[in-house]
Amino acid sequence: MENLQKMIAMLLKDVSSQQVIENNIVYNYFTKEEFVRLAHSYMRYYSEDEAVNMWGYYKTNFEDRAARIFGLNTKEERDEINVFSALFAYCDEMLVLKENQVLCRYQYLLSWRKLTTVINEDILIAAYMARQSNHLKMEDMGYSWDIITKHNNFRLYEILNKGISENHFHFWGSIPIFQMSWISLMNNVTNSKVLDYFRKYDKEKRDTKIAYSDRYMEKSLSLQYLQAAMIRILLFSFLTGTKIRIGSYKMPYIQYHNLTKNRLEDFAINYEMIKEEINQSYIEKDDNLLSKENISCSYWFKQFIFILLGKQKSKIEKNQIYREFMRNNPKLYWILEKLVINTNVTDKILNDIKDIIENSSKKNTIEERNVYIIQRIKNIMLMNSEVDLADLYDFIEKSVFNQIWQDQTLKNVKKILKSEILLVKYRENLQGVIDGLNANYRRNDLEHKKYKLEDYMLYAFSRRGENGSFSGENWFLYKMFQQVNSFQRKKDDRLNLFYAYLLLRESIRSEIVQVNDNVGFANFQKYQSRKGNLIEDELFHDYDVQKALSYNILKPNMESLEVRITPPAKAEDMGIQIKNIDQLINPDHLKQLDERYFYVYHFIKDIDVFDKGDDNTRCRHYEKRREVELRAKEIVRFRRINPHMAKKVLGIDACSSEIGCRPEIFATAFRYLSNHIRLNTANRRDDRNLYDLEKKKKIKEANNDEKMPQLRITYHAGEEFLDVADGLRAIDEAIFYFNLDCGDRLGHAIALGINVEEWYKSKGNCILISKQDYLDNIVWLFGKIVDLRIEGQEELKDYLQKEYSLYFKMIYENHIDIETIDKILDKMKNKYQGRYRDSHQVEHRLSVLPYGAENRDFKFDIYSYYRAWKLRGDDPLYYKNGFFEPDYLSVENNYDYYKVNRELPAHFELRYMPEVAILYYYYHYSIPVKKQGDVRVEKQINPLYIKGVKAVQKKMQQIIGQKGISIETNPSSNCRIGTFRDYKKHPIIEFYNRELEHDYKKLEECSQLCVSINTDDKGVFSTSLENEYSLMARALEGMKKEDGSPKYSREEINSWLDAIRRMGNMQSFHSEYQRKKNDLK
Repeated sequence: MENLQKMIAMLLKDVSSQQVIENNIVYNYFTKEEFVRLAHSYMRYYSEDEAVNMWGYYKTNFEDRAARIFGLNTKEERDEINVFSALFAYCDEMLVLKENQVLCRYQYLLSWRKLTTVINEDILIAAYMARQSNHLKMEDMGYSWDIITKHNNFRLYEILNKGISENHFHFWGSIPIFQMSWISLMNNVTNSKVLDYFRKYDKEKRDTKIAYSDRYMEKSLSLQYLQAAMIRILLFSFLTGTKIRIGSYKMPYIQYHNLTKNRLEDFAINYEMIKEEINQSYIEKDDNLLSKENISCSYWFKQFIFILLGKQKSKIEKNQIYREFMRNNPKLYWILEKLVINTNVTDKILNDIKDIIENSSKKNTIEERNVYIIQRIKNIMLMNSEVDLADLYDFIEKSVFNQIWQDQTLKNVKKILKSEILLVKYRENLQGVIDGLNANYRRNDLEHKKYKLEDYMLYAFSRRGENGSFSGENWFLYKMFQQVNSFQRKKDDRLNLFYAYLLLRESIRSEIVQVNDNVGFANFQKYQSRKGNLIEDELFHDYDVQKALSYNILKPNMESLEVRITPPAKAEDMGIQIKNIDQLINPDHLKQLDERYFYVYHFIKDIDVFDKGDDNTRCRHYEKRREVELRAKEIVRFRRINPHMAKKVLGIDACSSEIGCRPEIFATAFRYLSNHIRLNTANRRDDRNLYDLEKKKKIKEANNDEKMPQLRITYHAGEEFLDVADGLRAIDEAIFYFNLDCGDRLGHAIALGINVEEWYKSKGNCILISKQDYLDNIVWLFGKIVDLRIEGQEELKDYLQKEYSLYFKMIYENHIDIETIDKILDKMKNKYQGRYRDSHQVEHRLSVLPYGAENRDFKFDIYSYYRAWKLRGDDPLYYKNGFFEPDYLSVENNYDYYKVNRELPAHFELRYMPEVAILYYYYHYSIPVKKQGDVRVEKQINPLYIKGVKAVQKKMQQIIGQKGISIETNPSSNCRIGTFRDYKKHPIIEFYNRELEHDYKKLEECSQLCVSINTDDKGVFSTSLENEYSLMARALEGMKKEDGSPKYSREEINSWLDAIRRMGNMQSFHSEYQRKKNDLK
């Protein structure tokens, strides 16, 4: 199955689309030579001989099998295959049709997932349905199927249908990104912004192809998208018989004159209309008429008409006859005008006309002479003219004309597809055709108000089904696969263009949906940043699209949906944003849907940049800290001015890349927001202006005394890291600096459960990391071993202290000067004056300066550094002079009040220790320290270090479990971003194993954390919540004991999943409302 998947992926994704367009590669004549080169390039673990064997395997198992099914000659020696043979066979094996629903056979779910990661599911579903269903059955289904295919394990769906919660769902990364992008791209080909985005993507390709032969060609993405749109409209016209006009339809009339015989050439002149005898001298005496230089198209045509109708004496009479001819013979007038104007007047034509005039003298009468001249000149003009094919519509038999038109359109499109210049030139032409189709099928005005943007494919059938907006592409794929399924061995340009279309489609999809195997968050972030670039804004206002989004986002079994969005900069815009997204999730404004979802605001992490102009007055992440502060204050203002909308926001989060952006940056804002309480405007504690009781009463009534929920915290931590210790430290910092407690959550937290030895082994026991992060990690690891009283780590502690001495000297000690310290201590002495305040702002008298400030010979040992690390949750502004000096005037519910962490560390007085405050000061305000700390180093990891990290990891699991902090896991996201690709290695099993294990020791070793399964960015990872549960179930079923027997039974797995499901419901910040309704089932 592995080889079959790889072959299908190669043939539908990695072949040169341009070679197919130019007919150098033909879908049903795919050569052995091409196949072997392709397989050897993409399956490096096979030799060329093995690639040849794979060719034989393909022919025997798929090509010959298809030939037998369709009654073709299997004895015929062919060195070619049909690229779709294996696809049809694979789909027949993988899929089953039950009650008008396409399902994946559950035992093949992981295999299906592996292929559909790189090839979009609708291709496989359409290929299967083209062989299994007739047209009427597909009409009944509305050509609609789920974006993510379900499976046939109905027992598992029974469990999930009890109710599931999505607790980690980034909205804009979770819409059907590719489906919506493709509709938008295929219906809008003139958007310059799209072309600009594609040019950027070309410079930063996420899925690079291998030039497996010297003939390999690949156009830029901006041209590939135009090629795909051009092919799509062509094949639509082919399937529906719709006449479209793309390119030039001017051609020599002589090519079609036999088809128009007795219609044009033998047109009889009605000489009764001639009111005056044609002046014989008209032609003979007007020498200029036969001068090639002086002949213009319009002039020549008028002369031609006057010859037909007779030359008049006056201009008025000429124009009168001219108008009568146009009125009485409109079609003939039009075609004759076109013929004459499009005639290229050559020397040969002029000589032929002269010969006609000379030969006319042989005629007996003037009338015979003129008839002879007219007919001969007319025939010369016709036979030498270019005609627009559309003008022959009334002169050629209809079925013949339609075939000629289709053939010419195909010829034009093939020519355009090969030329970059023509693709750009005919882009407007293509858009005009698309707009014309939409105009022809437009609904009545009243109904059309709901439908802002349509896919023209939808007009080919009566729409039904939940995914109606995406059904047009389904119909198209289904219809084309029906054509392909005939397995004829003749070459068909249209079907070959369909093959090119699939290759182009997958090429563009691979830049929108994460299909590559690159490790790390940066790769995902590039995909994620593209999520809405290619989608027309107008598409979101289409009612059908809104309905499809609602169906895919809020399924009937979705008990609670957490929609994560980035808050706008201003409070006034926050309500507008929520209103707009409400329209997408709940377009019909149904109350029962509105109660099932809520919002979480996520802040965006950014790396810090040291500018040349930076000085020692700016702390780390100075700009980001200010931005976060302003945004947090606007969120609070939003809760005050618009409580009706603000009460839909139940939590806060920070997401994006963790590397270079620590939790400390968000600490003040998270403490401030999570502690903000607002019952109603009249009663808020921090509003000192509302002294008028009557005024308070009116405001209270206006707000209906709405209770504002207190914001909960979730935070992305331990998802991406350069060292497992670094990931664990990020988790610990989030807990420590934010004061996380029962009911709060951590997103991903992979570092908390990953196999430590395997992770370091995957890196060759060598890491690349900044000096500052390495120093922080070794100090943190040392401190946790001490604080958590982990035994048996004495040798590691000695090693860590030596490493600390080395790196502290490089980063800090070389830049700390006695003169600066003296100035700091003098200021401290004057500031404190023998007094200090604790976390409750209670003043205490000191008998001496705090903690040895009189002694200026400080030893900045590892313990002091660890204490300084604990203070990073405080705002560095309070340490800008080298010692702790907070704003004691700040009051609770004021942002400044939370700039000091008043809960942790437990000993508030640490802040008054000079060496601790000085280290914190240098960490933030010393430019040399920051620059030296930013230098990257390569570190070979000591086995003692790995052992210590593993011990701390286990202890942290226990602490998090005791605190009641929950973990949001995202299996597909973690497998795609992390260092593991196998769902069996996902750490969720390390977090919770109660229903899976029955051995008391294994149960004791596991901390039994509260965990949930979620999707993260289901549009980017092409998944669904049900799919995530199912993939984990199937992975667990595949795990084996040492004797080869299943490690877990299906019932154990189902029980475990049901427990995860219930924990997911309980984790939801919305759960208090759900409990009132159903007590969490």
